[in-house]
Amino acid sequence: MPETSSTLNSLNFPPIVEVACGFVFAPLDLDALDFGLYWNTRSDMYPKKELHPALQEFIGIRLGSPPMRAWFVSEDEQRILQIQSDRFYMNWRRRDGQYPRFSDNEGNQGLKALALEEFEKFSHFCEEHIQQIPSPMKLELSKIDLLLKGSHYQDAEDLGKLLKVARVFEDIQAGSASRLDLRLSEQHPNGNVNVFVMVSEENTRIETRAVFEAEGDLNSAFVQANQRVNEVFFGLLNQGELERFQTPPEGD
Repeated sequence: MPETSSTLNSLNFPPIVEVACGFVFAPLDLDALDFGLYWNTRSDMYPKKELHPALQEFIGIRLGSPPMRAWFVSEDEQRILQIQSDRFYMNWRRRDGQYPRFSDNEGNQGLKALALEEFEKFSHFCEEHIQQIPSPMKLELSKIDLLLKGSHYQDAEDLGKLLKVARVFEDIQAGSASRLDLRLSEQHPNGNVNVFVMVSEENTRIETRAVFEAEGDLNSAFVQANQRVNEVFFGLLNQGELERFQTPPEGD
């Protein structure tokens, strides 16, 4: 299945700036020392490392040392592996160059395949080192797009032509408005999709996040999640204005 359905336009210069593929599983017997051992096996690809507090669903009183999350960062800082006892993420962040695409494209490995490959390597390490294998219960896919004022749009009125929800500025005759925060949620039997739209004076940030059950083939699950995330994103845009993303934005 292609990255978008045939009814959605393919953009030459999509405004996407970050993608995160996540795997959530039951907690493993891993701590910061184990993360260091795993980093030793991957330091050629990810020479930089950092420690951060672990992501947690619920925050309460906890005795002892707080759980940690390791970051392994590539030399160009475009790729990050985030690892903690119950989660694994592969992030791509835009620095230089173009979006590498989610699916394999023209012989180049896409982010989906890279995330699955990295999770498999991590799983092998866990099996050999602690005799446990992470079994995903949920998968996460997040995409962040950044529309730049002065490049993708010029003012609030122009943004309303591009982004449907931004028409509210025109509806209330607030052409000089500079702030909008919007959250949309879509619930499904096997997961949900959340959309966050944040308009500031400099840009418009759109984050689309899907959280879904890890049932069956992980590759197929990510394909379906990506399809829905793309449909939601394109649904926010005026289809007649997509030519704005067919040429590089000014200053890019």
